[in-house]
Amino acid sequence: MNLRQIEAFRATMLTGSVSRAADTIHVSQPSVSRLIGDLEASLGFDLFLRTANGVRPTEEARQLLEVVERSFVGIGKIRAAAEAIGDARSGRVALGVIPAFANAVMPRAVAKMREGAPDMRVAVGVRRSAVVVEEIETNRLDLGLVSPFPGMRDLETLFSHTFRYVCLLPAGHRFAATDAPVDLLALEDDSFVIFDEPHLEFMTDDRRVIAFMESRAKFSSHSAPVVAALAEATGAVAVIDPFTAASIECRGNAVCRNIVQELDYPVALVSRPDRSIAAKRLGAFLEEELMHWKAPQA
Repeated sequence: MNLRQIEAFRATMLTGSVSRAADTIHVSQPSVSRLIGDLEASLGFDLFLRTANGVRPTEEARQLLEVVERSFVGIGKIRAAAEAIGDARSGRVALGVIPAFANAVMPRAVAKMREGAPDMRVAVGVRRSAVVVEEIETNRLDLGLVSPFPGMRDLETLFSHTFRYVCLLPAGHRFAATDAPVDLLALEDDSFVIFDEPHLEFMTDDRRVIAFMESRAKFSSHSAPVVAALAEATGAVAVIDPFTAASIECRGNAVCRNIVQELDYPVALVSRPDRSIAAKRLGAFLEEELMHWKAPQA
């Protein structure tokens, strides 16, 4: 008895005919008949009665099929596991990130993953948090780095942490000479680049801080990279997430400093519960990078 004979028997039982079984397992009809004959010879009893209209299974065949089906469930699990392992090395992961992570965290996590899986393909989409969540729910994305928001639907949260917004200052600013936290309300002589109103309310419920920044705002945008880039180009001050600030600071034209006021920046790495092994691996690297950012902020 061998696996090929069992496959021929099972296909014949499930399809009801030798010809359809041959199509199912991609061999010729005579090959199926020969495989079943060899199986019957090894078992010592008939599995099918040959009639003018085809074959009819015996009671022994029905009993044997119950055992075979249980075995094939196990084989199916093994095949699925093997495919998942293959996907982890050469598959595809769809990742959604908010703009803050487009130049920080995400690129390093993807690079580390590819060191052990050079054939891996990662598709990255830059979206608003609400869009990332929606696309994970509709199976268009596997993972998402987002800012949690009220009413966010249930997804599996792999990592979450509340970071702090920082102040992005021109490199020659008077407060840039020290590492001391900046009191935003002391920046009376400075102009600001700010986020649009809904985002400001997301940052803080301190109306004094919001009103202060709005009164000195020359530019605004909904996009963190745009806010930071405008601040760098114009010499204005911006309150920005630490990830975007770091990508600007490394160019040498601006510096980031902690803020006296505690403006929270929550972050979550979310996914579907049925994510692939490849998505799990990328999620682990993303969490590792976020932990790297978390430590200095503790």
